[in-house]
Amino acid sequence: MSQKDKLNELQSRLSEIFEGIDDYYSQSILDELINRIDTTIDDFNKEFQSLVGNLTVKPKKRRTATKTRKSAASISKNKTLK
Repeated sequence: MSQKDKLNELQSRLSEIFEGIDDYYSQSILDELINRIDTTIDDFNKEFQSLVGNLTVKPKKRRTATKTRKSAASISKNKTLK
């Protein structure tokens, strides 16, 4: 189910909940709730992407450091053999 479908389903369910309230207020409350949910989801996605981005950078640094150590060891080994 796509994010748009999930949002539509959520709006439909919330509309059912607010049926007993005056139409003007229920729509205003529903609009505010949807705006807050969107903001929360956007904030979560940004924080999650930041965390995932930090996780992917560290292995790259480790691989570079490992390659550097291997190269240094290889050079040192070649000098010793000569």
